[in-house]
Amino acid sequence: MKKLLGNISLKAKLQILTFLPLLALLYFISNTFISSYKKVKEMDELVQMVELVKINTTLLKDQSKERNITANFINSQGAKYADELKNIRKEVDDNYSSLLQKLITKDKIPKSLKINLEKDIKTIKETLSKVREQIRSDNIENVRTINALNFYTSLNTQLLKFLLEISTYTNEAVISTQIISTYNLLSSKDDTELIKSYGLNLISELDNENEDEDEMKKNIVYNQLKIKSLLNTENEKFEVFHSLALNNYSKYEDIIKKTKLEDYKDFINTLSSEEDVDIFSGEEESFSKLSNKKIEMLNKIENSVINNLDNILIAHEKNARLSLYKDTAIGCFILILSLLLAFIIYKKIDSDMKLLKNNLLDFFDFVAKKKDDIQISNVEGKDEFALLINTINEEVHKTKEIASKDNEVLKEIDDVISRVENGFFTYNVKSQAGSDSVNTLKISVNSMINITKEKLDTLGLILKAYGEYKYDFKLNEEQKRGIAGNIGTLSSSLLALGNDISSFMATFSNVIDKLNNNTHILASTSATISQSSNNQAASLEETAASLDEITSNIQMNAENIIQMSQLSDKLNDTASKGNTLAKNTSNAMEEINTKINQINESITIIDQIAFQTNILSLNAAVEAATAGEAGKGFAVVAGEVRNLASRSAEAAHEIKSLVEEATQKANEGKSVSNTMIEGYNDLDNKIKETKHIIDEVASTSEEQKSRILQINAAISNLDKMTQENASSVSNLSKISHEVEDLSLQIEDTIKKAQFDESYKDMVCDANLVNAVSKHKRKHIEYKDKHFQKLNDFTNFSIINTKECELGVWIENEEKNDSPFTKTEQWTQLKKQHEIVHTNIQEYITLNSENTPQNKLENRAIEIEENTLLIFEKLNDVLKNNCKNK
Repeated sequence: MKKLLGNISLKAKLQILTFLPLLALLYFISNTFISSYKKVKEMDELVQMVELVKINTTLLKDQSKERNITANFINSQGAKYADELKNIRKEVDDNYSSLLQKLITKDKIPKSLKINLEKDIKTIKETLSKVREQIRSDNIENVRTINALNFYTSLNTQLLKFLLEISTYTNEAVISTQIISTYNLLSSKDDTELIKSYGLNLISELDNENEDEDEMKKNIVYNQLKIKSLLNTENEKFEVFHSLALNNYSKYEDIIKKTKLEDYKDFINTLSSEEDVDIFSGEEESFSKLSNKKIEMLNKIENSVINNLDNILIAHEKNARLSLYKDTAIGCFILILSLLLAFIIYKKIDSDMKLLKNNLLDFFDFVAKKKDDIQISNVEGKDEFALLINTINEEVHKTKEIASKDNEVLKEIDDVISRVENGFFTYNVKSQAGSDSVNTLKISVNSMINITKEKLDTLGLILKAYGEYKYDFKLNEEQKRGIAGNIGTLSSSLLALGNDISSFMATFSNVIDKLNNNTHILASTSATISQSSNNQAASLEETAASLDEITSNIQMNAENIIQMSQLSDKLNDTASKGNTLAKNTSNAMEEINTKINQINESITIIDQIAFQTNILSLNAAVEAATAGEAGKGFAVVAGEVRNLASRSAEAAHEIKSLVEEATQKANEGKSVSNTMIEGYNDLDNKIKETKHIIDEVASTSEEQKSRILQINAAISNLDKMTQENASSVSNLSKISHEVEDLSLQIEDTIKKAQFDESYKDMVCDANLVNAVSKHKRKHIEYKDKHFQKLNDFTNFSIINTKECELGVWIENEEKNDSPFTKTEQWTQLKKQHEIVHTNIQEYITLNSENTPQNKLENRAIEIEENTLLIFEKLNDVLKNNCKNK
């Protein structure tokens, strides 16, 4: 073959060389046209598959609604949501039918995808129908909400898998990524709706008074675990959606920012982790509103994603067709132009061949760096290409030795660099190069490896010290030499890490000191409380016994008061009867006085009659004496009459005396009876007052009895609680001892570490410590960010001291009028901050001017030193802030 080609004329070779590329070009143009045409056909297929995605999205949304309504229907024991459930089931069935119809009618959908989806959809519909038959009002007692939620969730998962399956049938990475992004968004939204359902189910359990308490607790815990699990998967899926959304995520961020979800997050986090969930009883409406707010946000994002998918599809379809037309036009143009150029080149090659040879010779001389100006010597040959090949061979032979040595060095450099990439900095390039440039490269590579190793060994000292718990380690001046640039950034970061660990250890040490003190106080207090609880329990037992005795006495008093009330009633009756008899006696005495007065009057008459009779007897005796003998008998009669009159007068006097005495007695009796009446009236009033007092005492005794019984019950409960408190205090004492042991263990661990004790005086304000630590790292990142552009060797302006994150923090603290911004340490910090910014700007300017490396190195070291000084000034601010508190 070589001999044959060597004997072919140059013209024939040129014809072959021209024809073969033209064939290749024609083949390339044909393939490009076919590829563009296939792409247009693929876009038609994509359009139909995206329609499936949109129908599947609608179906997923309606099926999620059916899940929520089904859960509400079960929770209401079939009393509510029956009509809503019927309507949503019809909508879901219509969507399934629409999806099947699309699969049948769309001819561009891949056959394998069509078969798989039809089979899965029919299976889902059959399963869904069977489960729906179980979820009805007359069978509601046999259906659990959790089981229904899990079933519908499995159906939604199958629908979501359809999206993933569809995404595998497209060759367009952007469309496939958008479908997968949609899948993650819808999956996250489904988790959100499921969180809402489990949350409402949990709250419903709290309001279910008929359920067994143990069963209710199990259901609550199950719902809380499901919510926690769903919160994690929901966030993970949304993060995946975020990462796949690419440039379109800014639109979705606007929707998220406008929707304030802090209340929802607080509610759901507390609901899923709170042990005492009774506080959420009756909060279904509030939780529904908060959940719907997030679901509405996700719906807006979903609509935006679907619109974006449509826009991407339209753009790709337009680009595919445009690419077909463009490739066809360009292909034809290139083919015609190639034919024309081939003809012109064919004519031109012959005249330019000698020039080509001379140019090649010049090129090889230039590569070998033998001379600046070379002479072209003619070489014999059968044709121009032969002459060219012979010339190239001669030059290759001359440069072979140099190239072989250089290649050996370059190969060794490549091998050493590979070892360095694997982390071994102990190797050097040892071979000798043929050319000075490669030899210089070898020396530079060896120097770079050795210097880098020294710097890494220096950083290793820091890590070794940290590994030995020596967080107060600092590099000396010799070790700091040459630490700049990216290595300087790493060194500063490690030292900042040591500062952060020292701050943490100092904070932990302070906390442990306080914890040790508090555990001692807790142990002492728990012992005191335990003794007090035991004393209280004994006192309560004595009090309970005394109250039992008081209760017995009060019951006895109540019975006696009832008897006193009955006796007072009898005494009242007796007093009433005595009052009546006294009044009767008084009336009788009055009548006796009347009769005695009448007797007195009669006695007065009798006395007058006796006096008159005595006068008459005296007259008769005088007359009888006058009559003499004849009057003797009459004188006797007159004497008897006089005697009788005397006796009548005496009897009348005696009767009068008796009547007067009887009158006196009667008057005395009347006075006594009147006094008795008054006494009985007064006694009656006193008895009524006594009866009223007895009734009040009886009522008060009953109330005292009731209150004493309540006090007895309260004392019993208090005694029980006191016993429980004593037990709790015992547990508390045990826990306090365990905490004290744990604290001592941590304290021993801290004592093994070495850190700067001065940090204990800096960590009083945790927020300020975190802010300072953050801005130390941020300023290192700020410097590194600007250094990444150094390879462009351009002069650019850095962010000024008021716009970098440390500067913004400084300005915000001054606006907030923080006390530590008024100190001298703060002023020094700001000055040092200005210096570092100035250093970085000067370094960038010098770098753009191609300043020698030794000057740049000095400036880089200065930047690192001043950066560490910023850290020291920040520490001074922390220390002064704690000192002033």
